[in-house]
Amino acid sequence: MPRVALLAIVLVASLWAGVAGAHSPTFAVYSKYEGTTSERSVAFVFALDRAAVTSLLERDAAHHPVQLGEIAEYGAFFSQYLFERFSVSNDGAPCRHPDALGRFFWDDATNRVVAVTKFVCEAELGELRIRSLVTHDMPVSHELVGDLQHGGALVRHFFRGDDVEACIDLTSLPASGVVEPPSRTLRNRFAYVTVPDQNRRYDGLAQAELGAELPGEPAVDVHPAATTAHFVGEGIRHIFTGYDHVLFIVTLILSVRTWRKLAITVSAFTAAHSMTLALSTLGLVTVPSRVVEPLIAASVLFVAIDAVARPKASTRAPMAFAFGLVHGFGLSNVLRDLGLSGRALAPALLGFNVGVEVGQLLIVAPLFAFLLLMDREGKAYARLRGAVAGGVALVAVFWIVVRVREAWGG
Repeated sequence: MPRVALLAIVLVASLWAGVAGAHSPTFAVYSKYEGTTSERSVAFVFALDRAAVTSLLERDAAHHPVQLGEIAEYGAFFSQYLFERFSVSNDGAPCRHPDALGRFFWDDATNRVVAVTKFVCEAELGELRIRSLVTHDMPVSHELVGDLQHGGALVRHFFRGDDVEACIDLTSLPASGVVEPPSRTLRNRFAYVTVPDQNRRYDGLAQAELGAELPGEPAVDVHPAATTAHFVGEGIRHIFTGYDHVLFIVTLILSVRTWRKLAITVSAFTAAHSMTLALSTLGLVTVPSRVVEPLIAASVLFVAIDAVARPKASTRAPMAFAFGLVHGFGLSNVLRDLGLSGRALAPALLGFNVGVEVGQLLIVAPLFAFLLLMDREGKAYARLRGAVAGGVALVAVFWIVVRVREAWGG
């Protein structure tokens, strides 16, 4: 039995190493649009991921590396690309779009590729259906998040996988002022720091495209519960695809021998990454990704070495807490890159953190039960622990090299 288990776990570690170069576990890729209604028109300002767009242009249009300052030159190509994959209908009738985007450019202020357009409908706006495959066909396939502002209401939709259509009954949305505004206490508390995207960032572009004045009051997300539920799923998915986080926690518990010590160790890790996840997402404390990502990989290497060097350590809670602080900054990239703000930020932060904890539990609980059984094998388990830790250490070294080179241009 020990030999079979050893082979299985080493194989898993090898598979993780195989995907390490193709996936940055804590870098989440999102694109976003801000939609704005006015009479019979809807303006859309797309804030698109740089790597996804430049890879698309290089593959299908330029056939050579594209510099950020050259992006505007490909407006005609991207107009055709977007309108073939993005459509709007109103009460079942297609809405018209222009032949070309109003604007298409690289925005230094937001580090996004921005595309601006509008759709004009024949009748008064009622039930809108927004269909998007824009991000599905890019070389870097990723999720599109859509915010539609109608008067004082803000509705969010996530275009991902098979969920490619948003159906929004504008007539059922509350009028401006009906939905309780974001807490002024929270606003005032964090007013002295730069919270990522505290407000919608492209209202000026939308207003110019529509040729109409927009409401002065900020819109309010009318479905915060849906945002929370979505991010619970995002947190679970992120843990199951965040191989560095998984290897860290798995290696951390290799030498834990009781459920009580497991609870203490995991609780320390959870408390730490929850703290820095919240602090970084709110903008109170931020650390650049190019620093965080190599540190996360280094933490995996450290716990792998420690599992061999101190197999009978009385506790690993302090180490779990210390490195949990680093992992929290990595997890926060998911929410900060999305540019959530205001009322949407709290349910997203809560849901994502809950999802992360659920994902950890789904991995740790059955694995720890298996490790307790293996611990009865004595010397065989010691060899197993050493082999697994060695495999994890090799993966971590590979990650460190790759991430340092990617982050610092080596």
